[in-house]
Amino acid sequence: MAFCKNCGKELKKGEKCSCESEVKFCKNCGKKLVGDATCDCNASKSSSSNSSGFDFVQTMKNIKDDMISSLKNPVSVIKENTDKEDMPKTYIVLVLVALTFGLFVASLCKTLFATLVSSMMGGMSSLIKSSDIMDAVKIPYFKIIIFGALILAIMLFAYAVIMLVVPSIFKNKKIGFKQSLTLTVSAFAPLAMANLICAILGFLGLNATFVLILYLVANMIVTYNFIYSYAQYTKVDSNKFGYAITLLVVLASLIVGICTYALSNSMAKSISQDIVDIDTDDLEDLLDY
Repeated sequence: MAFCKNCGKELKKGEKCSCESEVKFCKNCGKKLVGDATCDCNASKSSSSNSSGFDFVQTMKNIKDDMISSLKNPVSVIKENTDKEDMPKTYIVLVLVALTFGLFVASLCKTLFATLVSSMMGGMSSLIKSSDIMDAVKIPYFKIIIFGALILAIMLFAYAVIMLVVPSIFKNKKIGFKQSLTLTVSAFAPLAMANLICAILGFLGLNATFVLILYLVANMIVTYNFIYSYAQYTKVDSNKFGYAITLLVVLASLIVGICTYALSNSMAKSISQDIVDIDTDDLEDLLDY
């Protein structure tokens, strides 16, 4: 006894199944269809299209999960993100890290300025209170936040660019710009939490020295994870590891230094003018080189 290979119908010897005359092919994908069967390629295509779309809410959840996972398995999180190359997620994290660093810089400026005013008052404290001066002086927080954000963004892009150069010198695994930027941003992502905590402590008036030490400790941990992940991902030879990392840090630092100097000249004049002239409230000179 034989059976039809298409529909499973029992056939007599030499008999052909009637379903063979009903065989069709999908116009979209060419799949063989029997009887009244329909192709699911349209549904699959629609599902694939929806899954490839950008979901902001889901991306933010993934970022939150990465922040938590980074406390336990930072290198694994960095490697996983680098392999995926989810650029919308990378840019969102970059903006978060940059803006929180700007907030930290603004809080630091407030604390240091208050300390400076208090030390300058000295014996005049009986005539005028330092708090009155702080209330009268208008500190341009918006400009300071933008300044800090730009500096950190430049630093992250500098590391990403230099990571494209180092492999060609030391013959280790080459990576593309998207991978290098994602690796860098993923490594520094936990710094957003540290920046925010330090900014809150600074605005609350906590001792600037303590806040700086807290930030530097967090920054050193993040930087170590970045360097270690870079070495693991690009397979830097152990004998050349020190040279590769040194070159990476030095070249990136030079780029950051040059860009910081160029920005700070304009920013310093603009911010100083706003502090001195309490009526100044313009933002036109924010990036006036």
